[in-house]
Amino acid sequence: MPVENVADGIQRQMIVGDKIMICRLRFAPHTVTAAHDHPHEQMTLVGSGRVLFTIGEEKRIAHAGD
Repeated sequence: MPVENVADGIQRQMIVGDKIMICRLRFAPHTVTAAHDHPHEQMTLVGSGRVLFTIGEEKRIAHAGD
């Protein structure tokens, strides 16, 4: 799959079907993304490192394998 540079420090690879989209994202260390939401459910698997998610008022750190 081709790699897209979608923003500074963020690379994306995507597979899009009729009913599913799978994205592989790579973030450079200390990358901060803008707050956003999705109209659908989202699932994330952290392959390496860790990431801080903020969902509503709750903050949660996910580690590799989460």
